[in-house]
Amino acid sequence: VSVGEALVTACQLASAPEEEKNYTIEFFINEPENNNAFAYYQGLFSVLQPYLDNGVLLCNSGRTSFEDVCMQETTVDFSKERCEAYLSKYYKEALPDILCTSSDILANGCIEGLLAKKASPKKTWPLITGLGTDTESLENLISGYQALTVHLPSEALIPHCLQAAQHILAGEETPFSSQAYHNGQISVPAVLQSASVIDAANYQSLLIDTGIFSFETPAEEE
Repeated sequence: VSVGEALVTACQLASAPEEEKNYTIEFFINEPENNNAFAYYQGLFSVLQPYLDNGVLLCNSGRTSFEDVCMQETTVDFSKERCEAYLSKYYKEALPDILCTSSDILANGCIEGLLAKKASPKKTWPLITGLGTDTESLENLISGYQALTVHLPSEALIPHCLQAAQHILAGEETPFSSQAYHNGQISVPAVLQSASVIDAANYQSLLIDTGIFSFETPAEEE
């Protein structure tokens, strides 16, 4: 949901119909076996589907179903290959406006695919999303290759994991049933943690100044 809302804000999708604007978009989501892939897809499309329905968002490849947007493997090479294939087949005249990926690894692959096609971030460059917040993703944010990533505060889950382990070892039910997550087959007790959308404007205040992430700003290329 966070990424979808960030795209709505960044591209001003709500006002696009009155302004007769539309944006091309392609999706790159982790392999379907990944435990976060379906939840990410559901949250993202709960926000973006109305804009796909009204033509504000145009997916030239037509690949919008969960099965179609998932990757066979979450690797830079696989993402790069798919990105290059899309560019060659569906975007011969102009680059897509948005490349929405569910992982910084997949975002890196898209960036490499664009660069292989001689695209330049100083000219027309897609808005690329990611998830994970590693050193490379922050470098990509600062350099303009990547528009945003999502920080998942895994450190905040540590006390909940300890609490769950204590209950399981004691033969008791975990206390998280009120926030159960349905994985398509069963409802799994869960702790739902808010994620933060990180971009070039807020990474310093949200990650560096708070001590969550240690990062040295890369030197600018001459």
